[in-house]
Amino acid sequence: MASKGILEFIVFALVFILFVAHQKIRILDGCRDSIRKRGRYIGPNLDCKNTCRNTDMPCVCRILTPIDEVSISARKRLAYC
Repeated sequence: MASKGILEFIVFALVFILFVAHQKIRILDGCRDSIRKRGRYIGPNLDCKNTCRNTDMPCVCRILTPIDEVSISARKRLAYC
């Protein structure tokens, strides 16, 4: 019985991680021009705005890695988080 509960938890955790990772990719792709480190700030385009509205931004911001931070401006990203 306990192993069934552990297995269910693992499956749920994997599905959740995949869902959040997909949202992260959508934000990084859809808002690339607005959050990149180089250059001046460019306001979000319609695709970026729609993606942000349909995304759990605090959750996505928590899973950004140091590698992501190399190309993403924290200052520009704060407008979305």
